Amino acid sequence: MSNENRKNVHFDAPVIIGFVLLSALVMIINMMTNGESTKAAFSVYQSDYHSIGFYIRLFGHVLGNASWSDYLRNTLYILVLGSMLEARFKSVNMLIMIIVTAFVTGLIYSFVGESQLCGASCIVFMLMCLAALSVIKDNVIPFTFIMFIIIYLLNVMIVHENVAGTRTGIIGGACGALFGYVISMRKK
Repeated sequence: MSNENRKNVHFDAPVIIGFVLLSALVMIINMMTNGESTKAAFSVYQSDYHSIGFYIRLFGHVLGNASWSDYLRNTLYILVLGSMLEARFKSVNMLIMIIVTAFVTGLIYSFVGESQLCGASCIVFMLMCLAALSVIKDNVIPFTFIMFIIIYLLNVMIVHENVAGTRTGIIGGACGALFGYVISMRKK
């Protein structure tokens, strides 16, 4: 078989793929430790800000998940949206956006949250809002972004899902909207 006919696998989104694989590893470790590792390093909650664990959890909470179904749900969105956005905005920028979003949501939740929280919903909503608002032209907000916000809020009010996860999702979405707005304005 000639080199021209051979199919190759391309490692197209290293940050997103790394995030997904690291989250899977955290899930495996969580199973092996009966959830202790997630409580110690991969979830965020009110705790003593003088401890090193507090700062690890500020970033690590996005790698933890409550269940395999939560992991898979978040992973599907992250792989689809994240890979396209990483190709568009470059790996370093994607990594910075994930780190900033994790920090902001972790910090806010550690002060106002009333329970333990883990998961990447804030990253999912950051990616969704980033995708919707990074295409702003002439200061016109895309109608799909408005529909997304309305449907998301309706889902929150009707379904009454995980309220804590919803809060961090909104914070993550605000981060993504800000990133998208700044990026679109910088292009001008």
